[in-house]
Amino acid sequence: MLSVVVMGYADSGTIVGAVQSVIDQADPDVEVVVVTSGPDDSADRVRRAFPSLTVVAIPDRVLPGGARNAGVAAAAGDVVAFLAADCVAEPGWVAGRRRSHAQGHAVVASAITNGAPRSLAAWGFHFDVYSARLAGHRARVVRGTEHAAHGCSFTRAALELLGRFDEGMRVGEDTKAAYRLAALGIPVWFEPTVRTAHRGPTSAAALWRDRVRRGAERAGTLDETSTVPESARHLGRVWFGDLRVAARGAGADRRWFWASLPWILLSKAAAAHGERRVRRSRTDA
Repeated sequence: MLSVVVMGYADSGTIVGAVQSVIDQADPDVEVVVVTSGPDDSADRVRRAFPSLTVVAIPDRVLPGGARNAGVAAAAGDVVAFLAADCVAEPGWVAGRRRSHAQGHAVVASAITNGAPRSLAAWGFHFDVYSARLAGHRARVVRGTEHAAHGCSFTRAALELLGRFDEGMRVGEDTKAAYRLAALGIPVWFEPTVRTAHRGPTSAAALWRDRVRRGAERAGTLDETSTVPESARHLGRVWFGDLRVAARGAGADRRWFWASLPWILLSKAAAAHGERRVRRSRTDA
């Protein structure tokens, strides 16, 4: 059985759609478990829409690692997948995961698609943040240290070796888990036919704010001894490498890659600004 854990915090506006996107692909051998936290009515909305589902409602906020652990504990499947409540599982998401696990892969990573295709800002966010997880990349084995090793489903055996997700991290609990997979020597299969649609910020201002925040959060997860890094030349090389990866993986969306290039660069600049600001505060302390 495949268990899909849909996780949400204050996502009452999107969580029913996320669950529906899985239900539309499900059969009797697919279990859906919903984990909500916070004081909104997300859990009630899910129960009204899907009375037969298991809903774990936690009144106080739970960070993503805690939501994952609660979902794993409530799920019965021998394979467990996760879907954030602000995302949608595209057609083939369930079948692609089941097929890949049936082929012997213990951990299966997914591709990301742009859930706001009419916005160039959303395309810029998409190509920047998810350059390694675009649907145009080929299926392949990746290490947990690679950016493609996200959006994963796991066999129970892999979860037992992995242990619990870190419940104290605001972001990056899945990255930390992926690094543990690499240390354990467990490969990850990146399957581009398993596609999760994510709606990014749809204006330049929202893009800047979101990426500054993400950059600061990323810096907060790094070693506190880190200092303000990268010369402009080094940063340029990194950005150019990321752009090459995104262009290769854009596939049928390549025209949107070129159209949104200014927004991609804005996204990268915002993330660098947020990260540098946190690192500078450390050196000034």
